[in-house]
Amino acid sequence: MAHALRHAPQDYGLVLDEGGWVDIDLFLEGLRKHSKNFENVTIHDLEKVIEGSDKRRFEIKWVSTCFLILLIFHAVFLPFRSSNI
Repeated sequence: MAHALRHAPQDYGLVLDEGGWVDIDLFLEGLRKHSKNFENVTIHDLEKVIEGSDKRRFEIKWVSTCFLILLIFHAVFLPFRSSNI
């Protein structure tokens, strides 16, 4: 999952938003197309991986009409702005 969200989202057909989020359906589709190992992956599989990880690098949340997934702290590096101080 980290490869798809952090290292090479373009290889999975993904475009993360400015906060590092991506639609979970697009994420699953990207995983399935990228590797036969993931051809049957579901949101429940992702939830199990996230719940079983002690690193807590991923988050799934419901927004409006879709689920989104985020690679926490690693997905996006925002530019420094002095107004943030």
